[in-house]
Amino acid sequence: MTVYKYFLKLAYRNKGILLIYTGIYLALTLLIGRSLNDENKEYSDVRISIGYMDHSKSDISKALIESLGSNYLVEIDLNYEEIQEQIFLGGYSMIIEIPENFKDRLINGEDELVNIYRDPHDEYSMNVENNISKFLMYMEAMNKAGEYNLDKLGKVMEREANVVNMSKDQSNLRVRAFFDSYFSVLAYALMGIFIALFGKIMLEFNSKEIIWRNHISAKSNTAFNLEIFLAYISMGIMILGIFVIGVIIYKGEYISQIPMMKYIVNAGAFSFSLLGLSFLISSFAKSSFGIDSMSNLISLGMAFISGVFVPPYLLSEGTLNMAKFFPAYYYVKGVYEPTFNILDIKYELIIQILFGVAYFIIGLYFAKIKRASEFEV
Repeated sequence: MTVYKYFLKLAYRNKGILLIYTGIYLALTLLIGRSLNDENKEYSDVRISIGYMDHSKSDISKALIESLGSNYLVEIDLNYEEIQEQIFLGGYSMIIEIPENFKDRLINGEDELVNIYRDPHDEYSMNVENNISKFLMYMEAMNKAGEYNLDKLGKVMEREANVVNMSKDQSNLRVRAFFDSYFSVLAYALMGIFIALFGKIMLEFNSKEIIWRNHISAKSNTAFNLEIFLAYISMGIMILGIFVIGVIIYKGEYISQIPMMKYIVNAGAFSFSLLGLSFLISSFAKSSFGIDSMSNLISLGMAFISGVFVPPYLLSEGTLNMAKFFPAYYYVKGVYEPTFNILDIKYELIIQILFGVAYFIIGLYFAKIKRASEFEV
């Protein structure tokens, strides 16, 4: 395991990269964690304004609107660009659009029945979205039973309607918003650390001296690459572990209220994709300056187009479509998925892992070409 040990030695030598990015990230964490510092803060004066567009005008769509309450709902008529602008400017905390074929789609058991536009960091509108999901869940159960009793459903939903005030029982929404932000911004930290740290380590391994030593040694290229891969995995687990342990120490009392396992598994899949990406970049990078440039460009670029720093609803459709070609998009999507069940984000996890595998395969190809070129006279 000579290669493995030497890799870890080089990692320790470049520990400054890890310390710098960790410091930056912890500063961001302190900023987004302020919302949880005052446990006794009252929200009785907080009001939210929700706009809705009911294109269906059916009895079920009207029941849905009524179930959310009437003291903060406003009927509007906006296009997609105007919706984004209103939410960004704070005109509405949330906008609900009910399509014309809403009732038929509900009866047919289709998904995504209602279009919801909101700030993912807004805990109040998050509660409204939960109420909408409950209403649709109850309607689906009634549909399967072949019976629609809207009066009965209204009574069931009545206790869910009051979202104007945020009580202590609803404080988990603030907790969830904090952890969503924490693990979302974590993407930026991991991208910067992995690309810069592993890139500089691999510069040493890709030097002509190391390549010639490996060529004349008894160690095969397969064994060499395997030890490199194991070192990557070990360092990846250690780095991710620092941030997971950090948030547990910082806000450990809230762990029972959030899907911690989902966050960790999702971050693990994203870390694997970044390991592959950093390996690919290091296979053709020629200088430490090039590694630093790629680290800054990719970490900031992917963070902005994938919704890490800028909420996805503020990004154009073209930007989001471009983001789908990078693993950060699927990671952020998994972070904000309101579920405790890891299987609910299986698609996002698989895509991230496939990105990592593809990056490793392409990186091995370029590394092979680079090493072969060193022996050309």
